[in-house]
This record gives sequence, C-alpha cells and structure tokens, in this order.
Amino acid sequence: MNKTICKILIMCGTFLCSAQTQASGADELMSEMLQDFNKIGDNLSTKQRLDKYEDIFKNLNEIYAEYSDSEYAIKLLSNQSIGNFNPAVVRKNYINELSSYYDKVCETTPTLSCLGFVSLKTGVEQCETARSVPQLNQGHDSILNAIQLFLGQEKDSVYGELAMDAYRSCTSSARRYVSQWQRDYYATQLISPLVSIGQRDMAKAVIENMESPYFKFEGVLSLEQQSAKKKDAAYIKRLQRYIDEKMPTDSVDTMLAKIRLGLFSMERSNMQHDYSSARDAVYGRLRRNDSNIQCGDGEFPRYVFDLITDYQTSLYNLDPSLRNINAGQMKIVMTSAADAPYKTVGITGEKIKDPRGVGYALDSCAKTDENANYSLMALIHGYLLLDEGRDVAKDFLKLAKQNTMNEEELYSYYIDKSVHSLDELNQKIAENESSFVANLLIQPKARFAVYKKRVDFGDVCEASKMLFQELKQTDSYSKAINYMYSSDAIDFSNKYSCGDEELELLLN
Repeated sequence: MNKTICKILIMCGTFLCSAQTQASGADELMSEMLQDFNKIGDNLSTKQRLDKYEDIFKNLNEIYAEYSDSEYAIKLLSNQSIGNFNPAVVRKNYINELSSYYDKVCETTPTLSCLGFVSLKTGVEQCETARSVPQLNQGHDSILNAIQLFLGQEKDSVYGELAMDAYRSCTSSARRYVSQWQRDYYATQLISPLVSIGQRDMAKAVIENMESPYFKFEGVLSLEQQSAKKKDAAYIKRLQRYIDEKMPTDSVDTMLAKIRLGLFSMERSNMQHDYSSARDAVYGRLRRNDSNIQCGDGEFPRYVFDLITDYQTSLYNLDPSLRNINAGQMKIVMTSAADAPYKTVGITGEKIKDPRGVGYALDSCAKTDENANYSLMALIHGYLLLDEGRDVAKDFLKLAKQNTMNEEELYSYYIDKSVHSLDELNQKIAENESSFVANLLIQPKARFAVYKKRVDFGDVCEASKMLFQELKQTDSYSKAINYMYSSDAIDFSNKYSCGDEELELLLN
C-alpha cells in the first residue's frame, strides 16, 4: 500500500496499513492470465471465450488491488504490453464480445444489465476517440454509469470490475496527453459511487493508486463523507496537522486541501466555525511557479472554482448555531475565498488589490480566455449569496459555469441582481471598501453597468455626467448613447436641469 495514503488513513483511524506482499503473488496471477489468454481462439464457443475473459479480468483486478506497486500493475494500468498480452486490446475484445452476446440476449430478455453493457461500450469508444477534456469527461461518465449499475447488481459484480478496469484505462487510451493531476481527478470520481453501493474496499484500492497528494487527501475525505457519524474537533485537527506536516508550504496541494477540509468540517462535523477558522481555510499564498497552476483545457481553474463556490455555499447554509461570524466578517471571508484583483479607494487614493493565493489558480486561463474570470465569478457568487440569497446565487452559478460572460457582462449581471433602486445604487457606490472587501460598483469594468442603472432609474443628470466624463473615451461610448436614447425611463420632451451651462463654458 502506498506510504502516503497509509499515513493519512492511520491518522484518521480509517484502517491500518498491511505489509508489502511478495512479488511472487503477482507473478502467479500473471502466469494464469497468460495461460487463459493463449487458450482464447476460434475453437472455443462464445460462452467459453467469455468465461476465459472473465477469469483473465478477475486476476487482472486482483493484481491492481493486492499488488498495486508491482511492475505488472504499473505496466498494465498504463496499457503497456506484457509479451503478447496487450491489456487495451484484450479489454476491447472482451467488451465487444460481451456487447455482441448481450445484444442478442437483450432483444428477447431485456434486463437492467443490458443498459450497463450499452453504457460500457459507449464509454470505451468515447475514451478511445477523445481529443478534448469534455470528450474525456463523457467517456468517464458513461463508464461510471455502467460501474454503478453492475456493482449495484450483485450477480453482475464481475462486469463491474471489468468496467472499473475500463474506467482506469480511459485516459491511457485517449488521443491526447492527460496529466497525472487529471488522472487522479477522474479516480476521485469513483470514490463516492463505490462507497454508496457498499464497495468500500474497492474505493480504498482506488485511493492507494493515486499519486497527487491533494487527491489522496480528497479521496480519504470522500471515503468518510458517506459515514453517518459526525466527526469531532480532534478528528479535524488530525487532518489539519497532516496538511501542515506533509504537504509543501504555499503549494496548490496545500491550498486545495485546506479548502476541502474546511468544506468537510462544515458538512460532516459539529464543530463551531468562527471568523478565524472560516477565513484561514481559504486564505493563503501560492508560489507562482507551482507546476500545478496551469490552464490546459481549463479543467484546473474550473475545478478550483467549483471547490470555492461549494465552500461559500456551505458556509452560507451552515446552521447559525455553529457559525459564530457576523455579517461584516462573512463578507471578508467571501472576498478571501475569491482572492480577486480589484480596485480599492483608501486614504492614499486608488490602488489595485492583487491576488496572492487562490486567485492565481482561479485565473490561470484568464489571459487567453476573456470569459475565464473565475476569481471575479467567485466573488460575485459570494456577494450574491450574502445580498440576495441562495436562489439568486444558484442561478448565477449555473450561468457562470457556461463561461459565456466577459468581465463587463459579469459586473452588469451582479448590478442588475443586487441593485433595486436609485437610493440603493448611491448607497452601494458610497460603501466603505478596503483591501479586505471589494466594492464591485466602482470597478473600471463596472462603470457602463452603473451608467445603465442610472438611466433605468431616470437619473438623467448623473447618467449624463458619467457619459461625458467617464465613458466618452471608452469603447462603451456609442452603446451608452444608444442606451439612453432607447430608454423608456427618460422622456426627452421634458426639460432636465443639471447645472448652469453658461457658467461651465466660462470656467472650462
């Protein structure tokens, strides 16, 4: 068993690590597999061939489960051939023969298992042709459906193990490079489904084969997430001590583990959460040269965004008797969770508050994709939770995950949802803000949205001042003029008095 996962699990009291098994056990299983493989041929009936394949994959899964550190397991998991035994080819042939066999059976005697074979075959094909992360996601999802169905039906458990093998091999068969971080992410998606259908030992084996420190930690928490028993403060502190002692300082692994532990403690413990503990979970620094901070296909910042918004939502939903945090402190925690860059106005004048921690990870794609402003999206989500409640925040989150809004459109959405009158608009603009709390209405990209609100409320004088003093030199100038002309809130037959025009001409 991997030493790192052993340390985590011993600290959690989950299970004890066993001694390393002798390599001879893996040799014996591999020998049996090769013998069965060499017997498969046209001289056997379909049923006999399926029986041989079944024996092969029973031994294969035993190698994965019992001898995960062996040379055989490492090679087989990466779809490397051993002699004339190519695991990817054997797996594909087995699935094709199974699907063909059950296509005929299911026509006359349809069962729930038939759906599983369709999902398995579809998923394997999706994995083999995947050239992008969304396509890989589809393949994994299809196979995961088959796993849950097969393992949920006791008589089909052997097919569940076959589907498990197909799931593990999906990234290796894809037509693109998949990082170890991404591989371990897919592996964590197996934990909760396996535990929910009583396959706890199989879930442990999945965790043992992970390499990323964070995902090993996430795997252990997912394993315990299904437990009905609430965890005490001592349990949470043991996990925090593991992060402090075993994970690199200022690393992505440490940052994500702290957030995930904070989320776990809110969902699975009866601990009191105060301002200090809530902010500490999301506040910190990151090394800019951490190799895990990467854009790739955008999956990394999306994962961090999902984790951050889950944390914000859980904190908001936390039983008030367990949350000793006032309204002002809640806003600071929501701001820290997003770690977004924003303009501040203080005694020394305007300045920019730059991200130091999770913001680097959230915005790792922002330079190449104007719709990937995840730190701003997280900030808006947190503020909408506090200002407008969970339903409005949930609607925003659903839209944000589609990545269709640029920075200006995000500010516009926030202002539309959170400002309901001219008095409220003026009050929000005048609100104090600092390096701890952002005022979203004074941000440069928010000015056009504020202007539109002033027009909507019929505030002609202030809207005109913004138009000619702030927006005239921007790309929004023409849009701003058209917006005022098309507004139902302004009656151009009325005379609006906004100051002494002759005096202004003389003075300027």
